[in-house]
Amino acid sequence: MTPIGRFSNFRDMSKNLGDAMVRYFFHLEGPEASINDDEGTSFETLEEAKEHAHIVAYEIGKNTEARYHGYKLHVVGPDGKLLFTVPVGDPGRSM
Repeated sequence: MTPIGRFSNFRDMSKNLGDAMVRYFFHLEGPEASINDDEGTSFETLEEAKEHAHIVAYEIGKNTEARYHGYKLHVVGPDGKLLFTVPVGDPGRSM
């Protein structure tokens, strides 16, 4: 491979590194039970993961009425660290 070819591949590779997706895990926890997300979902930014968490928590609360009252959606990063928590049924509040 010529030096120009290597440089071209390196440049392409570095562009892709900036677009890296991060896998977030959305664990549901409440007084009656817990459901762990073992697969996770990938997003480019933490803000996208937060938006997703708010939508999921709202939809769970809306579609299940009082069944999940007191439950929380814990969002965890790939390292297992808790990033934030969203109460189920509350569309705009993080903890």
